[in-house]
Amino acid sequence: LCTRVAGEVWGQPLVDQKTKAFITIAVDVVNGNLTGPGTPFEAHVDMALKQGATVAEIEEFAALVGTRKK
Repeated sequence: LCTRVAGEVWGQPLVDQKTKAFITIAVDVVNGNLTGPGTPFEAHVDMALKQGATVAEIEEFAALVGTRKK
């Protein structure tokens, strides 16, 4: 089910693939899903790179999303 739903969402045309990849990275960062077995963070970073994101963009984006008041 998850694969089917993700495939349908990723196939929507209005938001470009690079932006969708950044959104998934944001969800990973906010949820703290960055390391450990079975976490999707590495796959999402790889996906962003394949969509044209640079390492510097991903690092800046993750830092921005990871910054919050406590």
